[in-house]
Amino acid sequence: MGVRVLLAVVVAATPAGFLHAHQQPGGGFAEAGGAVGPELTAWAALGLQAAGADTGGALQYLQARENALPEITDAELVAVAEGALGRQPAVLLDRIRKAQRPVGRIGPNVNSTVWGILALRQSGAPALSADRRARPQVQSRGPARWRTGRRPSPRRRCRRNEGTSVWTAA
Repeated sequence: MGVRVLLAVVVAATPAGFLHAHQQPGGGFAEAGGAVGPELTAWAALGLQAAGADTGGALQYLQARENALPEITDAELVAVAEGALGRQPAVLLDRIRKAQRPVGRIGPNVNSTVWGILALRQSGAPALSADRRARPQVQSRGPARWRTGRRPSPRRRCRRNEGTSVWTAA
């Protein structure tokens, strides 16, 4: 009996074990005492997949909720997770493509554009105009701008790390 308890503690002490302990019977994931949701399930599935661990019924759970994702960023996150789990999420990718503006932006902001690029690129679809839109507009001196025609917020300023192509917070 003592060995079983010790084994259970060791398994739950790993990151994958922690996530598995939060997987619900329907395949979704929930925090202790919380509700199951596709966003948390997508994050958990990405972590488990990256660790090479079994994701249980996470893919089936996510597929069943594709039409109930309220925000474009939710659809993009779930599309990335489904792609990582080996599925081409055609319905979600169509929704992401429809959210792309003529200027290349996907959805309402930079965050939705970046997640859209990740989802489209993972599926093998081109996202070139969105890639250009997500890059900050670099001035010769001073902060980068994420939106045209607007001054950057002091909290959102970026500076170019000289000698590299890395963008860091100022």
